Amino acid sequence: MGDSPILENIYGDNIALLQRLYRDCKDLYRLPEFTHEDREIEPEAFEYAKKRRYFVILVLHTKEGYVCFQRSFDEGHLSLNLPGGSIHLDKEDTIISVIQRLVNKSFIGAKIADIAPIVALTNRFHCKSGETYEHYGLGIRALLLNDVQDIKNVARGVLYKGKFSKDFPPEEIPHPPARKTYQTFKDWFDNKQYVTYTNEIEAQSKYIWRYTCHQRFVNPVLKGLAQVIGKYSIKDVKDKILEKVGSADKAIDIACGDDKGIFDHLFNVRLFVANDIAVAQIENMKRKYDSLKSILPKSSSILFTNHDCLDLPFGDAVFDVAICRNVLHHMTAAADLLGLLKNLRRVSKRIVICEIEDPKKEGVWGKARHWYYMHFLRDEGKSFYTRHDFEGVITDQFCDCTTEFEYLPTIRGTYMYADIRW
Repeated sequence: MGDSPILENIYGDNIALLQRLYRDCKDLYRLPEFTHEDREIEPEAFEYAKKRRYFVILVLHTKEGYVCFQRSFDEGHLSLNLPGGSIHLDKEDTIISVIQRLVNKSFIGAKIADIAPIVALTNRFHCKSGETYEHYGLGIRALLLNDVQDIKNVARGVLYKGKFSKDFPPEEIPHPPARKTYQTFKDWFDNKQYVTYTNEIEAQSKYIWRYTCHQRFVNPVLKGLAQVIGKYSIKDVKDKILEKVGSADKAIDIACGDDKGIFDHLFNVRLFVANDIAVAQIENMKRKYDSLKSILPKSSSILFTNHDCLDLPFGDAVFDVAICRNVLHHMTAAADLLGLLKNLRRVSKRIVICEIEDPKKEGVWGKARHWYYMHFLRDEGKSFYTRHDFEGVITDQFCDCTTEFEYLPTIRGTYMYADIRW
């Protein structure tokens, strides 16, 4: 099957959509591949295997590295294994929806984040009749935000048959694809140098009703006022990003939030990745996309991902353009800011940064708006830049690149743009 998603989108072919999902993940994440051969399968078992083709194996882990194992009978004896399951063909599953479903089978009120594929898996079944059939899977890691001490308070009965372990020997896992997934996770975790920004996720979850009110009531008012107050409207701000991104094969918005304006990129970009640190935001965006899909181009596709922008797990230079909107002021330390810019340069071939100017420089209205975002919406971003600082930091960190700066004053403040090319 080729790279164009047109036929999948026209016919709503779920198998083709899953093929594309599997292919895109291997490409974007530069996943290592593992194949397990299973021979001399009885015909009855082989027919059952043909009813399922796509699957996931889950490494559900805590910040401390404890991993969830479940007891199962394999190879004729009781063993510990990683949870897993099939990707549904009767609906358009995403990686996030599959993982949510697996986690919800075992936990009540579980909170997860930082969901990422880590290995591409193939189970090749050989029937005694000579026929061969392959299952394609993804080994995926997901961060459980609940404390291990609280697990019993949220666990369903199935997890009482399992455990969380930090140093489980990989060789004790009887299923080779699960063993490979766990070992890949261990190698990643042992070299992980950054702790995910969980305060952003917790704030958005706790005050989600405030964000809903803001989107439903406050945002429309601001958009209306922006037509008569300020030199540029909010639409102009978004159109400027569209203009700068232009036509590209692959692009990513590293913190898309709940802005459905990102779907406009599908008119010019073949594969667009909408990423956000909060699972709830990504699920909301998926619902918005489903409601608009019929009027969007069928020649492009979108992938929803859930990663911390300081720890993007994509391969080197897989994106033609990376969009970074209103993220810089969320960095709480200089090292994090430098890590973010380094990450953006690693995964992309070009960067478009859009950042709001320090609202304290705008007088009473800027201070009032800043108070609203900080105290009502509980926005975690505090490290704002003046125009001088913005140009200085970008120029210093990308001194070997060509950078163009632009500024758009609006009712929400002045938006500062940096278009960085190398």
